[in-house]
Amino acid sequence: MASLDVPLWNSVMSSYTSHDRYDESFELLLKMINVARLKPNEATYVIIIGACSRSGEIEVGRMVHARMIKERMVDDVRLRNSLITLYSKCGALREAREVFDKANFMNVVSWNAMIGGYEQNGEFEQALCLFRRLNGEIVVVKPNRITYLSVLSAVSSVSNLKFGREVHSQVIRSGLDSFTSIGNSLITMYGKVRDVGKGRRVFDRLPVKDVISWNSMLAGYAQNEQCESCIKLFREMSLMRNKLDDHTITIVLSAISSELSSCKLGREIHGYILRRSVWKVINISVYNAILSTYAKSNRLKDAEKIFGQMGERDSYSWNAMMDGYSVNGCYTEAIELFIYLLDQGLGFDHLTLSILLTVCGRLVSIELGKQIHSFTLKQQSSLSGISKLGLNQGSSLPLWRVLLGACHAHKQLETGKRAAAKVLEIEPEDETTHVLLSNLYASFGLWREAVEIRKKMREKGLKKEAGCSWVEIARKKRVFVAGDVHHRNREEIYEKLGELNGRCKETGYVPMIELVLHDVDEVQKEEILSWHSEKLAVSFAVLKAGNARVVRVIKNLRVCGDCHNWMKFVSKIEDREIVLRDSRRFHTFKDGKCSCGDYW
Repeated sequence: MASLDVPLWNSVMSSYTSHDRYDESFELLLKMINVARLKPNEATYVIIIGACSRSGEIEVGRMVHARMIKERMVDDVRLRNSLITLYSKCGALREAREVFDKANFMNVVSWNAMIGGYEQNGEFEQALCLFRRLNGEIVVVKPNRITYLSVLSAVSSVSNLKFGREVHSQVIRSGLDSFTSIGNSLITMYGKVRDVGKGRRVFDRLPVKDVISWNSMLAGYAQNEQCESCIKLFREMSLMRNKLDDHTITIVLSAISSELSSCKLGREIHGYILRRSVWKVINISVYNAILSTYAKSNRLKDAEKIFGQMGERDSYSWNAMMDGYSVNGCYTEAIELFIYLLDQGLGFDHLTLSILLTVCGRLVSIELGKQIHSFTLKQQSSLSGISKLGLNQGSSLPLWRVLLGACHAHKQLETGKRAAAKVLEIEPEDETTHVLLSNLYASFGLWREAVEIRKKMREKGLKKEAGCSWVEIARKKRVFVAGDVHHRNREEIYEKLGELNGRCKETGYVPMIELVLHDVDEVQKEEILSWHSEKLAVSFAVLKAGNARVVRVIKNLRVCGDCHNWMKFVSKIEDREIVLRDSRRFHTFKDGKCSCGDYW
């Protein structure tokens, strides 16, 4: 072309930018200024700053910004918005806010760019503060759909239920609640702030639901441990022939691992994935979810098969397999897998070390633990070992928790006190640590110290999670609590429990009354032990099992030593296999023995 004007130069620069050829766009700007001797206009700078934003070239952006100031072109609202976006995307929030605050005029795009910048960089409170200011401005700028998407994301991250409800009301008044994207954000927000019922109402009222809507609702149920509702909604989604994506599968598999029916449903989902041609190349996150589900469902062979089929593995894959070995009592296999991991020169993280510390705390053979040397973190050197790992506080927390659990199990008072202090230094409101430390004191007869810990819990408003156990009979979940007197079958359950207790005692069972950490007499201690929820659940399951050879029970807390011992006797006198999953692992009781080797 014989003559090129600024709009033509802008067109070519825009074409380069839209095809991610940013260097050529920058070079063209220099030629335009230095060779063609043309002066860039507002559109030129919008294109170039957009290229800087997309490429992360903040230094180029700063030079362009300086030229704009020199040419007195920074008052254009489009240019200011582009600069705010550039600095926000590059994490330079101070510079973004400086551009924002100096603006003579701001439209809704300006506010969205700054609020979104804060939200995307994890400055959630700043995002909400700016949104409050937007609502209080004298010159009215109405928030739009983009504004609310950023604000709802920020609310989700800080779990502010009250503010979330206020935003929701504002969304309804603005008439934007019918947008699917807004509805999806509201569902996610309510899931994060633990008001999943309100999220479900939003879900049900959505005129149009996409796969993100369903996934958001499924995730809300899963995050709030409403696994049955999650499974029910997933089945509804499947029946309506909605397209399931990788995220759907991952959410549901993570949720069902806590249900007794998880094994069957997990296999159904696995089969579905294999049948669908879209998953001929299965995403690694889906592989990991299937692997984890099988490992947590006491199907270790299936987990090993999935692990072996994976062409690509990440740290989650290795951790899931090692943890699967650990929770199923295969400690040697867990150690050997870690050694293989090291031999392959692959990396590992703090969760790997947490699993290993758990394994080594349960190993009968210390010699095998020595194979991984400093990573075994044996009880005598575990305190200094964790400190020398160079982990940050968040990463070291699982290790200190595992160590405290080992000290509680093996009655190591001084080490346990120091481990508890480390956990509470990082998370002062951790109720489980308070309970373990109180029980540790009580096991040594230090009642005054134990009571003092419980007193501190009350002052902080902390409560121990109530223990419960459940079984699934005829596809119905039956839940029991300690000393349960409200169950409709209570008379026959307690009669069966009395019968099992008597037969167990005849074959050598002796109640471990020393585990009752209350200052009461021995008769009361034995009575307290006999009413534990897992014993009631097993008694009911045996009562209703008929000829079934396997009885399955889940407990939400760690099974106590007495119940663990009692179940070994029951498995022998009943000639049944009892599979108990507590908060730590699977226990398979058979012929008077447990798969954990009495280390859990």
